[in-house]
Amino acid sequence: MSVAFRHLTFGSWRRIIFPTKPAFTGAKSEMFIALASIGLLWLPSDRISAFDVILPRPIPFKGQVLNQIAAYMLRSTQDICPNWLMEVPAPNVSIGKKCKPFKIEMVVRGNLTGHAWRTYSVGKSVLCGAQMPEGMKENGYFPSPIITPSTKAIEGHDEDISPDEIIKTGLATAEEWEKKTISQRYIELYEKVIGKKFVPETLTDEDTYQRIISAITKLPV
Repeated sequence: MSVAFRHLTFGSWRRIIFPTKPAFTGAKSEMFIALASIGLLWLPSDRISAFDVILPRPIPFKGQVLNQIAAYMLRSTQDICPNWLMEVPAPNVSIGKKCKPFKIEMVVRGNLTGHAWRTYSVGKSVLCGAQMPEGMKENGYFPSPIITPSTKAIEGHDEDISPDEIIKTGLATAEEWEKKTISQRYIELYEKVIGKKFVPETLTDEDTYQRIISAITKLPV
């Protein structure tokens, strides 16, 4: 059995050969292949989905760009959190260890925008157990990043969930969450993404133009 991929630079097709038929699991715009002797092979595709619908026209080379960005970030953050990546044998292929995930998506927010703003603008100040300060304006900085987790659904929509609900439903133990095995690492990952420790009052115009302003960072656990 074989899987084809297109080379980003040359536009030509390459093929990966498997000695035996592997097990497939698919998502809206990606595919995982279980490799008995290695772990997992990840194939992000050129498909794109919106609101749980796969759009009819793919984006050329989107899978390869996504794979290379993911590989860069995984390699850059290994000092904070060991991860699954082992090698990237082709532009849109990654091979890594098969791990047992926490079925949680960690949404770290530095700014009041998107879903947080929609919640706040109707008078609610708590989102996924996180308290949002009074008197904020849309896109304003939180005093410190807040974590607003969601479930990581295999099918359908992800759902908001609080730390208490995570523990109650067994998605993580109290020790795994409360001792900050999960939450603290994801704050550290967020701060590495924006390039400095998150202290809103120290942000300058230079930061605005020369650094990444990551209003929302979503990280599967």
